[in-house]
Amino acid sequence: MVLIVISIVYFAYAVLLMGAVRGINIKNLQDCSANNFKAKFSILIPFRNESHNLQQLVDSLNNLNYNFNCFELILINDHSTDNFKHGLQHLNKEFNFQLLQLTNKHGKKNAILKGIDEAKFEYIITIDADCLIPENLLSSYASLIAKKDCDLIIGSVVLSSTNSFIEKFQFLDFLAMQGVGLGWAKIHQAFLCSGANLCYKKSVFKELDPFKNNLSIASGDDLFTLMAFKKNKAKIGTNLDAVVIAKSQPTLKSLFAQRRRWLSKNSSIKDVFFNITAILVFLCNFSLIILSICSFIDLTYLEFLFVFFVIKFILDYFLLYQISYRLNTVICWRNVLKMSFLYPFLLVFIFLSNFIQLNEWKNRKI
Repeated sequence: MVLIVISIVYFAYAVLLMGAVRGINIKNLQDCSANNFKAKFSILIPFRNESHNLQQLVDSLNNLNYNFNCFELILINDHSTDNFKHGLQHLNKEFNFQLLQLTNKHGKKNAILKGIDEAKFEYIITIDADCLIPENLLSSYASLIAKKDCDLIIGSVVLSSTNSFIEKFQFLDFLAMQGVGLGWAKIHQAFLCSGANLCYKKSVFKELDPFKNNLSIASGDDLFTLMAFKKNKAKIGTNLDAVVIAKSQPTLKSLFAQRRRWLSKNSSIKDVFFNITAILVFLCNFSLIILSICSFIDLTYLEFLFVFFVIKFILDYFLLYQISYRLNTVICWRNVLKMSFLYPFLLVFIFLSNFIQLNEWKNRKI
């Protein structure tokens, strides 16, 4: 009976990943020149205690290849206690720039709301302060807007990766999430996105008010926005041509804190596809742990453990290969294999720890 259930789970998992691969490989329409339509953007960057990251962000902002009159930068400080202004010293003086301060409120969602209230332009782009942005970010969005006039566009993000185990793990894990999220969004079933690279219409956002009932939840500014747009049948697109690079967490402790923070919003997401996917991914990985335990009791299960592990590795690697090729990044099959052994245990540990530990993020209890 156990093996039948696991087989069904793996079949559904294969459908999930192959659907994403199909979406990733859909050919884009012929790009029209962004020069024919200069969309205007308000780039919102909420931050708290990011002085160590702001300089690199500023350097990448200075390289933006777009008409300076067609975008503005709005940085919103969420009660930082560090010397963040030092990191902004070299920002291009020609930019239309605002530095806002949260006073009576706190949190990323309130920072975004404040930024939107001050934004002059119709198209909002949210970027995290620990990111590096490509020079073609705005021109790629302008091209998509001219081509499809989307209400919301899901941008692509990859995590930085060094030779450390923890960063390699995050790079591959987040790349897989990008593959599934972007792939299914391209076949009109959007359910994942990242606030590190997200574009939407200010007027639609204000009409839908996606943070109305979830301001007390620490995370989810991106997903609650996406779900509000999706629920109201807004036109949703994807941008795979301008990849933002976000910073990985440096330690296991900070990684677990980040992932528990992400999990804190899951029970409030009412989207059926999102919840089925989350449950399916958990069960697929948890089943390998169950088979590992069964193999210690009865060696006949060792064969089934090997078969299901190989199936999952092939499926995961195929997805990672497809999305890495599309986003012009590189993966190594050996790293994928190493992570495949550890990922089920890390995922289950993060999931279970969410129920027994209070979370803390940037010196705030969640």
